Amino acid sequence: MYTNPQRMVTDEAKELRKAAGLWLRQVRERQGLTQHDVGTFAGYRYYTQYSALEQGTGRVPPERYGGIAGALGVDAQFFARKMMRFYDPMTFAAVLDESDIDHRRLKLGPPLQEPEILPSIDGDAAKQLRKEGGALIKDLRENTGLTQVDLAERLGYKFYTRVSQIERGIGRVPPEEFAAFADALGVEVRPFVLSLLRSYDPLVFEIAFSRSVAESLAI
Repeated sequence: MYTNPQRMVTDEAKELRKAAGLWLRQVRERQGLTQHDVGTFAGYRYYTQYSALEQGTGRVPPERYGGIAGALGVDAQFFARKMMRFYDPMTFAAVLDESDIDHRRLKLGPPLQEPEILPSIDGDAAKQLRKEGGALIKDLRENTGLTQVDLAERLGYKFYTRVSQIERGIGRVPPEEFAAFADALGVEVRPFVLSLLRSYDPLVFEIAFSRSVAESLAI
């Protein structure tokens, strides 16, 4: 019941990156843009850095989501969710479904539009958010009457110190274990994963989900 899900194989991850690159290229070409147009607008020093994304040899970093979405004339929230489907499919499956990124919902706006200014997350803020994610897991564990050893056993961990590191914010729950953690802690998967996403990938959370979601989270 609490066994760890199998990690996504490397070949599958590579294919998904290629699929992301193909989608970027298709949207760019529909808008009549060159790679240089998009790369320059998104703030890359060399357009070849953007080209690598379309080739599937790189992945769009969250801090570039707004710039590339604005360049392509794509709604930033739709763009972030689409990238999640390609780059982090396990998290996507836990909080969204295919209807959220259906191509029929993609309505292209004018290209090369200035993106919304998003808050920056520095190193100290990121560490604090990760600690908050660990504190959440600790609270949920203690509320269910489990020890760190108990939780480790449910998750199939050889050493309970892995749970300890996650609760202290030194480590993080990997996406392939989100569902297993929720099951072991006896909580619903979607709000649990959204809370972890807010702690682990705050910029993605900010772009992909509205503030109303953040305010209504409850486990």
